[in-house]
Amino acid sequence: RQPPTIIKQSMKEHIVDPKDTMVIECEAKGNPHPFSWRRNGKYFNVARDSQASMRRRSGTLDIYARNNPEQYEAEYQCIASNEYGSAYSNKIRLQLYGAPVWPREILEPVVVSAGLPLVLSCDPPPGPPKPETYWMSSDRRVSMGVNGDLYFSNVLINDSVADYCCNARFPYKNVIQQKMPVVVKVLSRTVAEAAPTWLSPTGSSSSILVLLGEELLLECIAAGPSPHITWTKDGDELAVTSRMKVKNFNKMIQIPKASFDDVGEYTCAATNRLGYIEHTITVRVKAPFWLEKPIDLILAPEENGRLVCRSDGAPRPTISWFINGEPIESKFWGDYVSEL
Repeated sequence: RQPPTIIKQSMKEHIVDPKDTMVIECEAKGNPHPFSWRRNGKYFNVARDSQASMRRRSGTLDIYARNNPEQYEAEYQCIASNEYGSAYSNKIRLQLYGAPVWPREILEPVVVSAGLPLVLSCDPPPGPPKPETYWMSSDRRVSMGVNGDLYFSNVLINDSVADYCCNARFPYKNVIQQKMPVVVKVLSRTVAEAAPTWLSPTGSSSSILVLLGEELLLECIAAGPSPHITWTKDGDELAVTSRMKVKNFNKMIQIPKASFDDVGEYTCAATNRLGYIEHTITVRVKAPFWLEKPIDLILAPEENGRLVCRSDGAPRPTISWFINGEPIESKFWGDYVSEL
């Protein structure tokens, strides 16, 4: 004798191919009847939509969008109810997959003097989902940035190539697209060597805000002959732990899952025989986290119980309570929270 529990649901960011049946999963235990859906926060009348239906004995939604599939790009939420209450799925954002197409443009040759820095842009189709980009060239002098562009700290005569190509892999259907090749012509007129300057990021300081548990990427790419990159954190040499990876010849620090231990000031320095520059990246980690998480209660009639919800984070989170998906008004706060 308790409300249903959601046991299966689609991911919060749900990408579907409109050429196929678009499925949004929702299953629950606890003999739920009926299931219902909200779309963009409002009741979605599935029965009156000729291109949508709900499966028997579950709330899973099938959408056969032969006409105007774009109208179904929205935020969905499944509700499973019985006589004791309701359970709500996550809010699921439905996005349509479109075959990525790079413009078939003719790119003008890039002409540059030997010794100068060079950036070749990638600019892949945006997705969804976001593509993975790569180039065939990579070494201490030439590397790909976080944004997918190819950076040359200083070009050499042998960088004159007719087919620099950016490749993008779209993981939803494992499709690989290739940008039209760009020709690089390096002039033999050599530019005088110089001290390092920053290609990415620019200036002397920047900041990054990352969500707790998400990937954190720190990047420093310098121009100039043979710049050597080193890192410090909060004034001390950066201690490389098992939680992080150093990539691109020290130009990138990858932390797959950011934690509050990663907060601080990271300074990258680029050095060559002609000079030295620094860039400081201030990292902040944003997230609420549980100090004490509410747990399920099963109570007899007239029996008192207590639901406790304590959290912290940066910035400090606000706490809201809902009953069967509806917000609990503040005038009832004590009744529901203290002695529910």
